[in-house]
Formats: sequence, structure tokens, C-alpha cells
Amino acid sequence: MNTIRTAVGKDGEITENPQSKQNAGEFAGTAERLTWLTCALCLLVTGTAAVYELAGPIWAVPVGLAGLLAAAGWQSAEARNIRVPVSFVVPYLLLVMSLLAQQAAEFAGRAAEASAPFSVSGFAVYSIGAAAAFMLGASALTLRHPLGDWAAWLVCAWSVLQSLAHYAYPIAASGHYAHAPVQLLAWLPLAIGLYGLFRLCRPFGNSPRRGGRSHE
Repeated sequence: MNTIRTAVGKDGEITENPQSKQNAGEFAGTAERLTWLTCALCLLVTGTAAVYELAGPIWAVPVGLAGLLAAAGWQSAEARNIRVPVSFVVPYLLLVMSLLAQQAAEFAGRAAEASAPFSVSGFAVYSIGAAAAFMLGASALTLRHPLGDWAAWLVCAWSVLQSLAHYAYPIAASGHYAHAPVQLLAWLPLAIGLYGLFRLCRPFGNSPRRGGRSHE
């Protein structure tokens, strides 16, 4: 593992050695790759749901499986370049997928309740907007920017509260819940969100940006 070192010149300016510049380039490249991966996962989940509503499971299942295999292969190839611990990045990406799957199921359920035609444009807007939000958090988290920590706390806390609401609502509504698939999916973001909060309470160690060692 390489350590980023800085030196103070005679004029008081802080300079970085070539190794630190190389690491900075690697961190930027990792952030870009993780950004695209997160975007692809967001679009995959909502896109598969859209195909399911339009063409049924015969077409949706192959599309979803192919996308998941491609994403898993991509993640495996990039794992060695991730500077944030894989023990947090992988659950973070799974959390993004589970939240989007949960929201997609609820979106489809409410559209069916309204007896309105399925809105592909609504899914497109949702998937792009959600992807953009999580892309910012993922890239900042990879670069170990303070915004990344804030985004990770926000996403994990939001997932826990939202998931608990799906279990608390039936109690308040005397056991009636119209969106059973959403309730069945709620345990996944709840579990991952709790793990994420637990992981955030434990320091990742010195980050490369702050002069520590990189995470392999």
C-alpha cells in the first residue's frame, strides 16, 4: 500500500510527490467508475420493472439477470481499485438497488390503483433523478470527501426510517396494507441501512486524501 506524502518547501509551500499525484488520478478514476456503476444499477432496477409492467416476466427476468451479472462482473473487476472499504461500498450499492426496487414496486402499485396506464416516462424521470442523487453520494464517498460521509448517513438513515414506516403503517391502519410486495421488500433496505449506520460509526481509518494509507 502506498502512502501519500507531502513536503514543505523553503518558501513554505506544500508540495506533493509524484506518487501522491498518481494516487489522486487513481482515486478520480475510481470515483468515475463507481459513479457509472451506481447509475447503471439505478437504471437497471427501474428499467427491469418497466419491462415487467409492459411485457411481463418472460422479458423482464432475462433483462434483470443479464444486468445483474454485468454489474457483478464490473464490480468484481473494479474491486481492487476501490479506496473505500469494500465492506461498505458493496452494501451501499445493494442499498441503492433495494431502495429503488422498493420504490418501483410502490410506484407500480399506486399507478394500478389509479386505473391509469403505466407511465414509462414516470419511471424514466424517477430512475434518472434517483441515479443522479446516489451518483453524487457514491462519487463523494469514494473520494473520501466530507459530503460523501454526509450522503452515506442520509441514505442509510432514510432507508431505515422508510422501511420501518412500511411495517408501522399496517398497525396504524388496523392491519390493512395495499402494497404487500413493498412490505416484503422492506426488510432488505432495513437490514442494509442498519448495517450501514453501524459501519459509519466505525472509522474507515486514515483516508488517502488526508495523508493516510489507501484501502486495498
